[in-house]
Amino acid sequence: MPYLEYPKSDLKRNDFLNQCSNTTEKDKELGVIYLPELVVSELLRLKPEFNLLFEKLKTSLSDKEKEVREKNQSVDILHVYVRDFWVVAKRRAIRLDQPAEVFTKLGLPLSGDIPNLNNEKEILAAATHIVKGDASLVANSYPAMENPSAAEVEEKLLVAQKERDDIAPADRSYNIFQKEVSSMRIPVDTLIKDIADHLQFALRKETESNQRRIMRTYGFEYRYLKGEPEAEVESEVVENE
Repeated sequence: MPYLEYPKSDLKRNDFLNQCSNTTEKDKELGVIYLPELVVSELLRLKPEFNLLFEKLKTSLSDKEKEVREKNQSVDILHVYVRDFWVVAKRRAIRLDQPAEVFTKLGLPLSGDIPNLNNEKEILAAATHIVKGDASLVANSYPAMENPSAAEVEEKLLVAQKERDDIAPADRSYNIFQKEVSSMRIPVDTLIKDIADHLQFALRKETESNQRRIMRTYGFEYRYLKGEPEAEVESEVVENE
């Protein structure tokens, strides 16, 4: 026997409010009234408010994901520049027989081995070390690095830092709308259960199959127990009493 399952996600709550409102309006045009006027009024009051907040929540989540994606891309590019800088710096130091201290100025160990950078924090720190170290070496009469230059590394570093900083306001905006949507869940869930109660009472003389069919048109869903055959479909015909 299938059982009634109430909406558990904001997406399903939003979809339910829309479908229930549309079906209520169409049934009214046909002269079919299942829901009391007070319940319909509450539905028409909550639906646009929840719709608006839900759309804002989706938009803010999309904005946050965009900022995170752009930050990750900029950090990946910076990582490439940092490693390229180190590789070229090591080759030049060996070719020009520069002291090993040049390596440490640029964030490398005395051996000149290229370290693995495992996270964003390490990549940003390495880039900062390169920019400061190259400036210090140039001030001590060493030739500036090229291909890539420290200036190019700094340019990519500034982009990565900006993209990282853009995440915070996007995250705060998302949290604000999350809280606003969350504050509406209890009244929306209460309304949904009231609608279910009124529909079930209005349909009490219908067969169980017909009850479920009509309830589905209002946005309700039914689930079957594990292993139970799903004999009904949403397009089932009206069952004769």
